[in-house]
Amino acid sequence: WATIISQAVSAILVILVLTRTSESYKLHLKKLRMDKVLVRRIVEIGLPAGLQSVMYNISNIIIQSSVNTLGTTTIAAYTAYSKIDSLFWMIMSAFGISITTFVGQNYGANKPKRVKRGVNVCLGMSFITTIILSLILYFFGVYISSDPAVIENGLEILHFMVPMFLTYILIEIYSGSLRGIGDCWIPMLLTCLGVCVLRVAWVMIAVPIHRTMITILASYPLS
Repeated sequence: WATIISQAVSAILVILVLTRTSESYKLHLKKLRMDKVLVRRIVEIGLPAGLQSVMYNISNIIIQSSVNTLGTTTIAAYTAYSKIDSLFWMIMSAFGISITTFVGQNYGANKPKRVKRGVNVCLGMSFITTIILSLILYFFGVYISSDPAVIENGLEILHFMVPMFLTYILIEIYSGSLRGIGDCWIPMLLTCLGVCVLRVAWVMIAVPIHRTMITILASYPLS
């Protein structure tokens, strides 16, 4: 109920701001219409991005099922780590959305030099942010729990995964850049092969041979 109410309140506040503004993006409720061309373009860009997110979630569910076989302490540690991981991905997603917008505007204005420079600047910002966050998590991750057993397992996960965060940056920034020029299916297909197929294959083949947390986690940087 709290989630539903908060979403409803947020939606109402956004609509109020948009209808009261005097800027070019003012919302006129009476003028709302479906435009077939725009709807098609939105679906062409949005559907592959949505499928990409679904693939991530499917592979994560399969990985979670493997983690669940390692006991409650490991599950608790991995759950705590997942919260940290989601924080990192929120930051990277923000960079990805930003570069999509920036590339789209400059590609549409036929400014390829600005597109390339923008991608490089965004990569640099992402790398710096990731390094700072990784150092903080690596050395201060001991505070993820108050249970000594969970802390021990959690630190093992953190110390293996945090240095691998750098490998995630290229996926997010370059995928966002491709979406910005309207090339949405390529990053989706690469995600399908790299994330879903490779990650799931690793979990199903390698994990039964050597069932440890590190073997499961290796599927992330590998894919």
